[in-house]
Amino acid sequence: MKKNIPAKVELFKTIIDFTKDAKPTISDYNTLYAEIFGQYPNVQCIIMIDAENGYQPQLMPFYTYVDGLLDTIYFDIGAENTGYLILS
Repeated sequence: MKKNIPAKVELFKTIIDFTKDAKPTISDYNTLYAEIFGQYPNVQCIIMIDAENGYQPQLMPFYTYVDGLLDTIYFDIGAENTGYLILS
């Protein structure tokens, strides 16, 4: 029996750094990123403790829509922190 093997899929990721921010945000999503990641992207927030250690808080992102299209994604992390967002 021959098995169907899925085609190779390349995954794209964008890293967006933030520094001393309590609400890291991806703005103008529809203009800048929707063509690559679509209207339902996966986004993660990583907070850095120091230069070598970080963690992913158990927070869900907030989404803002304009004319039915995703415009802004942000995390309300409560206090100023440094880290990065991963958009995939």
